[in-house]
Amino acid sequence: MNAFVLNGLIVVPVGFAALTLLAGRRSERAGVWFGALGGLAGLAWSVWAVVLSTTALDGTYVDHPWVEALGIRWHLGLDGISAPLVLMSTVVFACSLTSMFGFVRALWAAFDRLVPWRRALILGFAEQGANVLLPAGGAGGPALGALVMKRAGVPGDLAAQRHAVLFLATSAVSFVALAVAGLAVAIGVLAGDAPLVGSLVPAVVAIIIMVLAVVAARAKVPREPQGATFTHTIWRAWTFVHDGLRTTLFVLRRGDRLLIAGAVTYYAFDVAALGAAFQAFGGGAPRVAEFVLAYTIGHAGALLPTPGGVGGTEGGLIGMMVVYGAPVDVATAAVLAYRVFQLGLPAILGALSMLRIRALLADESRRERVAAAFEEAREAGRL
Repeated sequence: MNAFVLNGLIVVPVGFAALTLLAGRRSERAGVWFGALGGLAGLAWSVWAVVLSTTALDGTYVDHPWVEALGIRWHLGLDGISAPLVLMSTVVFACSLTSMFGFVRALWAAFDRLVPWRRALILGFAEQGANVLLPAGGAGGPALGALVMKRAGVPGDLAAQRHAVLFLATSAVSFVALAVAGLAVAIGVLAGDAPLVGSLVPAVVAIIIMVLAVVAARAKVPREPQGATFTHTIWRAWTFVHDGLRTTLFVLRRGDRLLIAGAVTYYAFDVAALGAAFQAFGGGAPRVAEFVLAYTIGHAGALLPTPGGVGGTEGGLIGMMVVYGAPVDVATAAVLAYRVFQLGLPAILGALSMLRIRALLADESRRERVAAAFEEAREAGRL
């Protein structure tokens, strides 16, 4: 590999990042296009580097003057890092970013596209950043989102209810994937060595949970109790869950393609990011169906109340990957590499989005337009 290709691995992404920032100041659409083009260019450059290098990038080193008057030189070298790892960083980044956009699409659809796309984009990134930065077991993002949506003009009850729809719709994809993958391995449709306890049991549990959710959504809410504060609190919590389940079922039965596509993209590309990380370290991941089982069950560790589920998620994913047949060393390396992007991207983009939220909420006219749009939709019976 020559110095030109090596330099390009650094210069191309940084250059397109600068162009994206500059273009985005003048036109939001231009910023999006430059960002997409930069991602494709970085991926293509990484593929080129892999094609040119059949072995590790040992000995590739660049050293030449940069600002000679100040004695500053350009030093760049890759020592002991294999070409697949360079490609992995690009592929995992692209998959993680696409997964984040899938969440934003689902968020926008959950609010019936009545919130302007730009606000939905900033809020979606901010929510995912809050999930990483706040030690709330994944509840920080929806809590922040409901608060911001209310201040942006969305009626308070809808702000909370539609965030419940977003959470339940994205969770439903995980349960469906768990059921399909587990049944496929158990009956032999897809290859896998997992025993029934590792294939059929998770599938049955997922199916039972989905059936109970549908039954609960169709059940009648009991009358509001009188007297005890504790009983009333339980009733309010059940009413909130029931309304969320019923609204989610209504939205899904209506066939909102954007919500379904966003939820599926959010899940599928996150799975792909972890798969790319395994490939970068030489493979060794479980077979496809078992990989989906391990990924979905392992992410239960994210429920631990730590920032970004740190500790619980890594332990859950590594443990489940090993249970389903991955070597311990490869699983550990792949999961940790994947988590760098899964935590890093939402943290960075989420922090930047949080800085923009105050400016967006300061516009009173936009808030009134959003409130009027929701009021009109309610009167028309669309909500």
